[in-house]
Amino acid sequence: MPAIHGAERTSPAHGRGRARSVARASSWCLWLALLLACEEVPSIDAGVVDAAPPTDAGARTDSGRLLPRDAGLLDTGGLDASNDGGPPGSRTEIHVAVDGDDRRDGRSPSAAVRTLDRAQEILREEPLAPDVSILVAPGLYRCREMTGPWTYAGPTRVAVRSLREVPEPAVTSPTHPDRPVFAGRSEDGEVCPRSVFMLVEHQAAAVNLEIRDIAIEEYRGAITIRNPSPDDPETDQGILIQNVAFRRIGSQYHPLASGLTGRGAILLESTYGSRFVNNLFAEIRNSGPAGGLVHAMYFTSEASRHEVIGNTFAGCTGSIIKLTDFSNENVFVDNDFSDAPVALIDRWCGAREDPVGVCPGDAPQCPSWDNSYPVERNTHSALTFPNPYSVVPIPVGQTCRFPPAPTGVRLSLGTGGVIR
Repeated sequence: MPAIHGAERTSPAHGRGRARSVARASSWCLWLALLLACEEVPSIDAGVVDAAPPTDAGARTDSGRLLPRDAGLLDTGGLDASNDGGPPGSRTEIHVAVDGDDRRDGRSPSAAVRTLDRAQEILREEPLAPDVSILVAPGLYRCREMTGPWTYAGPTRVAVRSLREVPEPAVTSPTHPDRPVFAGRSEDGEVCPRSVFMLVEHQAAAVNLEIRDIAIEEYRGAITIRNPSPDDPETDQGILIQNVAFRRIGSQYHPLASGLTGRGAILLESTYGSRFVNNLFAEIRNSGPAGGLVHAMYFTSEASRHEVIGNTFAGCTGSIIKLTDFSNENVFVDNDFSDAPVALIDRWCGAREDPVGVCPGDAPQCPSWDNSYPVERNTHSALTFPNPYSVVPIPVGQTCRFPPAPTGVRLSLGTGGVIR
């Protein structure tokens, strides 16, 4: 019988960072490529089987410490993540405009700069107020993706947002005239040289970055957040992405001569503790047999303790959410999922590609633990498979670097119980 049990949720152990391992398309699902996509299509029974987790109950990190967390479901009422307001002098403003000039200082609309690269450079040049707003004027920003990573981090809170107020959520106003649009194609229709709009890199530091009220479209990937040194201590990044419209993301809209495919509108690698609130993810699609390799949100290499709240997901050729490789304690509530194979899949290299857990580079991935997906607090429509979630069982002989959570819970389903 399926390993679904009465509702419960307690905190798991959480391993320290480790080298990233990218899941590859598996041979077992090639026969499904003509229907939907290869890697991501779950079995009809949603992969819920009676598969006991490994028996190592230590459930501690490499250093032996436990990482508890209050795992109760979120109360999202009254959510207001804005940092507007505050006494005079409490904020610094940097302006960005379509007709801006990176030789300017950005300190007023008439001195607006052209790129976010220049805005970050200004952050590093002078002392800052406690809050910084990078105010992006409405307009169409073609091929204005960041040419280098966003690495600014520290106690200063930085908000990249529209200069003008934009109604929430993104789904009600994805093309609002006050919403700046960053597009991955030039005026003549050619794809921009860089395929990802923004890469955020951190090294064991809180980034304290907000991205709000903008639109990103026609890139292979929109925002990647990763730690380039995954063995660093686990630090919550404090990133907020809110009221952003992600549209037409993936290789279908940004093809590359190299053959690389989109992995996710938002890709999280070895990163912790961020929030994604009231965003729109629409038409997230790869072309051809690689259709299943793209996701609205991809959690990998211990992407943990994130909260995904009140988002609208409308159209994806792969699973809308993918969890892989020890991505633990993530919470998904009050979201709407539609037009995809499944809403959420939990799988990892070594699960079905090779039953004994041997992965390319001798780096087997690990199952993910204690993620929360209360079915009654999410809505679903036009999904291919009967269950909105799919959890790939742990094969006999599966081994990985980290022990399981003491709960043995893979996924909490709210009133629907848990999957072990």
